[in-house]
Amino acid sequence: MNTAEIKQVMNQLKKIETEKITQDRINKRSRSIRNLFFDKQIVFSKEDTTAAHILYTLAAFANLLCQQPKLINRLVLVQICSSKVPAHELEAVPEIVRQINQLYGTTESVPVHFYHQEIDQNELLAFMNAAHIGLCLNASSAKEFALHTSHPSNTSISVQDPSNIPQLTEALQNALAKNLIN
Repeated sequence: MNTAEIKQVMNQLKKIETEKITQDRINKRSRSIRNLFFDKQIVFSKEDTTAAHILYTLAAFANLLCQQPKLINRLVLVQICSSKVPAHELEAVPEIVRQINQLYGTTESVPVHFYHQEIDQNELLAFMNAAHIGLCLNASSAKEFALHTSHPSNTSISVQDPSNIPQLTEALQNALAKNLIN
């Protein structure tokens, strides 16, 4: 082996080690998130394009908690919205989140956690890995969730028409039932 080949092998080994360290950090953070929401099913949703999808998600989530009161205090939604979605389109969201949390939350726990910001890629991967259910309202988020989750009980929901709140609620309900069986 010549010097160039040895350097290439060493660089490859460093890259593998760096990826392993990064994956270990992501896994540790995922466990930390699951521990934070101990005894709760985590629903993860990420939106990069439209505020409407966030409103549909919140409506379906509130509808689910209303229809299934036994899920109160057993279910949490982590909704991440890219800062690319203009803030003026999200004006109603904080008030809706507050109302849902007030109706279905307790002093110890709130069911909706909404983030309108860019999140570090590793933190995003940790949230995806920690989630029991990935709510994907477009093809790219469904693909991203499927590619980056490694937990065996992760379930992905893809809905053709997210504006159909009853259908979205039913999809969440079915995913929860499937997840609770596993």
